[in-house]
Amino acid sequence: MKIAIGGSAANPPHFGHRDLVGAVVATGEFEQVRWTVSGDRPDKPGMVASRVRWEMGKLLFADDNDVSVLYEADQAVPTVFVIENLKQCYPGVEIIWYCGADHFVPREQFDNKCDVLGFWNEGEYLFENQEFLIIPRKGIDMNVLQLPRNYKILDIEIPEISSTDIRNCIEQGKSVDIFTEDKIVEFILQKKLY
Repeated sequence: MKIAIGGSAANPPHFGHRDLVGAVVATGEFEQVRWTVSGDRPDKPGMVASRVRWEMGKLLFADDNDVSVLYEADQAVPTVFVIENLKQCYPGVEIIWYCGADHFVPREQFDNKCDVLGFWNEGEYLFENQEFLIIPRKGIDMNVLQLPRNYKILDIEIPEISSTDIRNCIEQGKSVDIFTEDKIVEFILQKKLY
């Protein structure tokens, strides 16, 4: 059995998230595909509560029975612990972490290490031991990535949509219905988010 798991702050969730996760499902390689809405993150202050972002995530995947939408209450759980938890719940199961190629770009702020090596908890361990499914991002040269020992590239193109841009549009009173589900737009307006 193989489980694919990935996640996002999803503040708010949008069509880019849906298409990325849908592409993972479409590979047909996994018995389970999970998408986790992160808890509070110190690198992203001011996010709405994870339960609220999870409710929007459920709306995003309402018509997709192949995806389990989960959330982390309170603080975000480091990837290494999410994976270890799954391994304990499903002994012997192959767990693949899927994420965007942007996590493997060397960054000056991390002494030219990528996010996984420079920022993630136990990133070096994950880099050596975890299997990754990497999704290309527009504008990222795949030749400059610091790639983990065990990885596969999912050759797809997903729309470049930014949750930050969506929040800015909402603040400015602009329409965001081209970026996310109508049900999510209604939810945002009803709850007066962003």
